[in-house]
Amino acid sequence: MNITTSRGFAAVLVALLTLSVFAGAFAGVAAAEDAQDPVITTDSELDEGDLIPAEDFDPTESPTDEGDYEEVIEVEADNEELELTVEHADRETEHAVLDYTDDAFEVDVEATDTDPGTYQFTLAHEELEDVPMEIEETVALDVTVTDLASEADETPESTIEVEVENDDERSVVYVDDPTDDDFASYEEDESFFGLFESQDAELDTERDISGMDTDVEVYSGDGDFSDAFFEAADAADDGDRLGVMMGSSLDGDITYVFANEAGETITGDDVDEDDTYVVVNDADERIDVNTGEEFEEEESIDMTLTNDRPGASDLRETLDYDYLESLGGSWGIALPFGMIGTGLLSVAFVAHTRRPAA
Repeated sequence: MNITTSRGFAAVLVALLTLSVFAGAFAGVAAAEDAQDPVITTDSELDEGDLIPAEDFDPTESPTDEGDYEEVIEVEADNEELELTVEHADRETEHAVLDYTDDAFEVDVEATDTDPGTYQFTLAHEELEDVPMEIEETVALDVTVTDLASEADETPESTIEVEVENDDERSVVYVDDPTDDDFASYEEDESFFGLFESQDAELDTERDISGMDTDVEVYSGDGDFSDAFFEAADAADDGDRLGVMMGSSLDGDITYVFANEAGETITGDDVDEDDTYVVVNDADERIDVNTGEEFEEEESIDMTLTNDRPGASDLRETLDYDYLESLGGSWGIALPFGMIGTGLLSVAFVAHTRRPAA
């Protein structure tokens, strides 16, 4: 083979390699462009426009063997790398996220090069416990399935809108951003020559209730707002009275606030369902408001929850504290800042609501 022939062969070889590279690139682009949106099939227990009625919707219960309190959502997609999200349709707050690595995900039929597969998400009602809703309200939710593996310019996804109906036993408040929500506020202030930083959080809202049959649950998607309430409960023993939150009021009167579970009043009596009180659940990051007998005939409740201590006179007049107890001398009550007393928990509570400035 002469030099001219060799050079000609080499040129042809380079051209073929170049075409091969371009073909591969174009094939990749075509594959990305041909990616199909995952589709929630009509075999799902939830489809566009479906309603979960109040008698079937209970986010306080875990799913049972019979499949109660959960919805199976079937998806047709090119691959199994999928994510399911549930958002409040009006407020656009996210309340549930599941993906292909969760136990709630199952492969029904694997996808092939030519055919999509079918996959299932099991959405438990308890995933939706923090969806904000008034009593007997019907709330619209956007259920979206996204293909996480796609390299397309626009991520393939599909959304259906469904509705859930609430009963009259739960009223749910959700704080998304206390700087935007008109019923919540949060501020950080330096104090004591800049050595400490105080967290001041407050929720002030009126909720419809059906007498004492309705309890109110408060959730937060904002970390700072949550910390202002839950750090005190984390430092206390279960059932302790949280003095740093007993500035909270229901219909204008301060009330007992307990850490993680209902506890005792200052007189040593256990509270029960007929009493009005608040429980700050650190593990669940939920605040429960139990409406007692005084709300039996009421149709609404005016709530102010705050990480602030009560006045001594309010403790005496409303919650039957005696004079010394109202000054913070009893176990489980945080002292008003700057006062002297023997409340051992007050040290921990003050430390958790007055943190060193960064």
